[in-house]
Amino acid sequence: MDRQQNRSLKKIKRIKETALELFSVHGFDKVSMDEIAESAQVSKVTIYKYFGSKDDLYAEVINLWIDDTLSAAEDVLNSERDFLDKLKFMLTLQTESSALVGFDTLYQVWEDDDAIRNVQDRVKKLMQAFYDEGQQKGYIHDHVTFDTLFIYAEIFRAGIKATFLDHNLPIEKQTLDALYDAFFFGIIRQDHNPA
Repeated sequence: MDRQQNRSLKKIKRIKETALELFSVHGFDKVSMDEIAESAQVSKVTIYKYFGSKDDLYAEVINLWIDDTLSAAEDVLNSERDFLDKLKFMLTLQTESSALVGFDTLYQVWEDDDAIRNVQDRVKKLMQAFYDEGQQKGYIHDHVTFDTLFIYAEIFRAGIKATFLDHNLPIEKQTLDALYDAFFFGIIRQDHNPA
């Protein structure tokens, strides 16, 4: 790779990271391309050169966020932390992301066939690892198979979409937090006795 390509890649990375930070704090609609350019110390023309539009930049930022989020989840699941701590981390990760990525945006990205297949595979592997550990340590009901858990996750996702997105209804953070609590802790045995 020559020096020019290297500089371009660094600029692209800086623009995406800056946009991610700004979108996370202020939301997509409240951040201008001028603000991104100023914070990233590049011209607005440079941003348009690499990304074409604010929507294209946002799509790239979402992909960056998804990759960072999945990497963080993989690190935690591969750590020595207690299973319930891992579960709480996953809950926190889900709820904290709502400022940057609303369900509507996530579903638009999720429906992009080719781009999302790798993400879906990573998510399924994470779920499998999480499930296996929960079963091994006695946290998940014996009669709940991984296929059941996966179907449960798909029903949850489809239910959110049908209830809120298809009817253009906003999802309040409190409601989302409660839904995640019910989703995750609904699979935990009340009579848990760690193995």
